[in-house]
Amino acid sequence: MKLQVLVALILVLFVSAHAVAQDASSEPQPALEESVLPTEASTPLHRTPAYRLDIMIPSVGVGLFSAPTSGYERTILTLSVDVRLVSRGGHGGMVRVAHGSTLWGSATAVELDYVFRARLAGDDRFGLGLDSTIGTTLASFAHNEATIPTGLALGGNVGLSLDFRAYGFVVSLGAQYRLLVPTEAALNGGASGPEHAITGTLGLGFGFWGV
Repeated sequence: MKLQVLVALILVLFVSAHAVAQDASSEPQPALEESVLPTEASTPLHRTPAYRLDIMIPSVGVGLFSAPTSGYERTILTLSVDVRLVSRGGHGGMVRVAHGSTLWGSATAVELDYVFRARLAGDDRFGLGLDSTIGTTLASFAHNEATIPTGLALGGNVGLSLDFRAYGFVVSLGAQYRLLVPTEAALNGGASGPEHAITGTLGLGFGFWGV
């Protein structure tokens, strides 16, 4: 039950972030008089950069992994590296390599995601932003748990990341949900089914931008 509530909360926040961004973009902009000279705020110096590249090294987290088919549930610790590239328009992509472990085994995942950024305050040089992500996950499991599969699992992920950027530095607070489908049977020969992982992360990193 805890897992379903957390998943539902992440999905609600994910949809809400997009709704807020769409509302903000749909607000009518005041017409500018042709005779009015550009203000200081409209100069390129004050516009958000053409792109921002962030590298999160590292992001650490804690979460819950479950395989309902076999009644398996474990707390996991995670360590990941994220690379995010986002344009001035708020659209971009992310590559993440993540490693999760328990006392009984571990898994490594590679993820390729689409990113949408809502800028809550400031810009990509100095400000607060909310990134929504969705994409694919390829994971490899290695453990000695008899009731769940080892080997490859395929699936997808969604996530939210609240990021504070101060020029070349980034602090990130995130949450991710992953749905994985194993490609092999459990070690004891039992049935396997969809697996779920939900994690909360804290990341530190650095960034670059282009005008």
